[in-house]
Amino acid sequence: MSLTVPEQYTPFTEVSPEERLETKQAFTALDEALQSLSPRCREMFILRRVHGLSNAEIARQHGISVNTVEKHIARALRHCQSYLADRSGERGS
Repeated sequence: MSLTVPEQYTPFTEVSPEERLETKQAFTALDEALQSLSPRCREMFILRRVHGLSNAEIARQHGISVNTVEKHIARALRHCQSYLADRSGERGS
């Protein structure tokens, strides 16, 4: 499942080929980072960050506490930040 949606892309006619490549690589890396999360953690992150559901709404849907939702989202953010930092370090080496 890809996380990106067409509205998230800048029209390619306005950017250079290098910028297009960098954007595509960044979205690919983010998709990879999200795919390496547990399905439940990934789903909660996407419901919050992509679909805009509140933590309370997600908690109700899953029958868990808001605190648990917050922990899943925080875990996803830390994981994605770490994954993307590692990837950018690989390219910079």
